[in-house]
Amino acid sequence: LPENLGIDEISSDMAKYGGAYLCVMVDNNHRCLTEVLPDRSKRTLSKFFESIPLSERSNVRFVTIDMWQPYKDVALKYLPNVTVSVDNFHVVKELCLCFTKFRVQIMNNCVYGSPEYYLLKHWHKLLETDEYDLDYNNPGKYNGFFRMNMNYRDLYNLLLDLNPNLTLAYQLKEKYRIFNRDATEDNCQQLFDDLVKEFTAAQLPCYEEFLTSLKNWRTE
Repeated sequence: LPENLGIDEISSDMAKYGGAYLCVMVDNNHRCLTEVLPDRSKRTLSKFFESIPLSERSNVRFVTIDMWQPYKDVALKYLPNVTVSVDNFHVVKELCLCFTKFRVQIMNNCVYGSPEYYLLKHWHKLLETDEYDLDYNNPGKYNGFFRMNMNYRDLYNLLLDLNPNLTLAYQLKEKYRIFNRDATEDNCQQLFDDLVKEFTAAQLPCYEEFLTSLKNWRTE
């Protein structure tokens, strides 16, 4: 077992025992695959770790996981010296998925062919990815829908003017992404708790599950 162990899963029709996922284990330090299990159940994981001597299991210091509870339970039971950490990729992925669902919900309530529908349908990536430089494409290009020259910043501003709750959801998403990128060991706990308060105060239904995840997995 590596000192820094990553546990995750991949969807596969090779999964067994009624599951849809294979469990994969990697050496995080050396970026290499170390083990593939036929499913991700607690039973299978327990059987795997029980087959390994305690002396070897004791050498594992870190385990990174997604928010699948059996991974945490098994790691804490069988790896006595381990610190469990949720991989930040999975946290941000859940956050962005919540935002996307909210954006689609708003879009589906717009009149088909309206400016609101057009923006949310065709330019949502301005709010969901970093692939656009908002200030690069000046003076912009001719936009056939609006029949004028527009750059990415113009379209971005129109998107944020569509719905105050969408704007708030976007701002919270970006605040968490900035925290995820810039927080340090010294300030991360306070910044995290401040973010939880902001998400709570916003009272956005789209983030209810994400907020629960933040609270339940605060330590990790």
